[in-house]
Amino acid sequence: MTRAYTNFANKQNAPTPQSQPIPGREAVMTPNNAGGFGFVLDDWERLNRFLILGSEGGTYYVKEGTLTEQNAQAAIRCIKADGQRVARMAYQINVDNRAPKVDQQLFVMALILKHGDLPAKKAVEMRMPEMLRTGTHVLHFAAMLDGLGGWNRTKRRIIANWFQDCETDKLAYQVLKYQNRDSWRMLDLLRVSHPSAPSLAHAEVYNWIRGKTEGVAVNGVPIWPAALPDVLKFHLEFITRRPEGLDPVTSALRGIDLGLPREALPTEALNNPKVWAAMLPDMPVHALLRNLGNLSKHGVTANGTPGAALAAQKLRDAGALKKARVHPFAVLLAALVYRSGKGIKGSSTWRVTPAIMAALEDAYDAAFTYTVPTGKRILVGVDTSGSMSQMCVGSPISTATAAQAVAITLARLEPNAVVVNFDIAVQRVVPVTPRTGIARLRENTQGDGTDVSAPVWWALGVKGSRGLWRDPDVAPMAGKQVFDAFAILTDDETWAGSAHPSQVLEQYRREVNPAAKLVCCSMAANHANIIDPNDALSLGCAGLDANLPVIVSDFIGR
Repeated sequence: MTRAYTNFANKQNAPTPQSQPIPGREAVMTPNNAGGFGFVLDDWERLNRFLILGSEGGTYYVKEGTLTEQNAQAAIRCIKADGQRVARMAYQINVDNRAPKVDQQLFVMALILKHGDLPAKKAVEMRMPEMLRTGTHVLHFAAMLDGLGGWNRTKRRIIANWFQDCETDKLAYQVLKYQNRDSWRMLDLLRVSHPSAPSLAHAEVYNWIRGKTEGVAVNGVPIWPAALPDVLKFHLEFITRRPEGLDPVTSALRGIDLGLPREALPTEALNNPKVWAAMLPDMPVHALLRNLGNLSKHGVTANGTPGAALAAQKLRDAGALKKARVHPFAVLLAALVYRSGKGIKGSSTWRVTPAIMAALEDAYDAAFTYTVPTGKRILVGVDTSGSMSQMCVGSPISTATAAQAVAITLARLEPNAVVVNFDIAVQRVVPVTPRTGIARLRENTQGDGTDVSAPVWWALGVKGSRGLWRDPDVAPMAGKQVFDAFAILTDDETWAGSAHPSQVLEQYRREVNPAAKLVCCSMAANHANIIDPNDALSLGCAGLDANLPVIVSDFIGR
């Protein structure tokens, strides 16, 4: 009996190929999408990652539709267990601006309205006014509600409240700027929700949406209803006066003077430098990030120009970034596209202005939430295997590049951090100094298999379970390297190792540092991960969380 138990214990402690579950842990392990085995991700943690990472674009192994369905099923299980808790999670991630996009938080709220109990639905209704901040949000949400099974009183009331509770000048601007999204129009929202008009100005906005606003002609000039908000008066005056012979550029400049959004200007005027120069002073931060290429293309932000100085000043305004709820990923995307000197589709090109790139570096740092450095010795590992070549959250940049940017952020914060890239073994040590910025990022995927234990093998002085170094400079130093923690950025699709990451970590603890911690920063909302649920010194989190530096620092610094 003793011998049988000893043999069983030895099997548990022996290295297990990642293509197999660890003996005795089968109940808590599951196949990942790449053919390896990982630990089952708890529904609540999976929900958290979905709320931050979403499923847009899918992953290397899983299409968007399948990934969305898998995460939706996990969310529904959480909703049935505690719908109010789900509503709090979605709301908090949304209002704290922790996620690159808001669609998945709105989607989960819509799921609660379909699958939750009455208290959960009331919790959603109470929180939606703060989440539906723009016209595009309410149009997206309406499309989600409609797609999930139609309308009821609660859903109609949420949409109606958006119209009724919005201050009229803001409402007028929103309905002018965002007239349709996802095949839904503002007119459709009025028809399904039937909002009341708490003021005469609200009634006039509703009339404008319905196309029922008419002016009274005085000496040939239309006089619009007095209660109609100014921006809609200006728009009506703008479109009624254009037939008098104003060319598109002059017309657009006049519209900008009147405070009209870009969406209300003549499209044919948006190729004129004067129009872009006129828009820049009042251009919202998100619009500025999206249009840096256009501004440079038309010479508005050329090197040494007042436009370049103004754009850089706006990008460095930390208060404006916070107020506009700019996520670090939005800045990263803008910086990498702008640095390339060409549009995503390649049809538009521009000359990159160094001052704009420098301001984008500062904006990227300002968009994160930071804390005091721990001073700990941290090895930051970036997965650059083939699966990390997948585009990140539906963007034109790879998941590996996004992970590299996050790694640089962590390493710049921590003076004793080392960054390495790995696939089936560590392939490169990435030099990071306090001056290292995202401008140095390059698309970097090895196209090979994945062994997430590779950084720990490297710290043990071992080349890895299977891989060979392509660069002799990354060979481990003589002896073992002492780290207090490992921070790994990966999609969790590990399969190529001869031992599971948790087993290699235990070996590191036995041989080097018994208190070594592991933080796995997941770059995709998958169902399996490398974190052993029984390991109190390991933590899983979402790799694109704007609070990531705080999460990592708090856990490692304890």
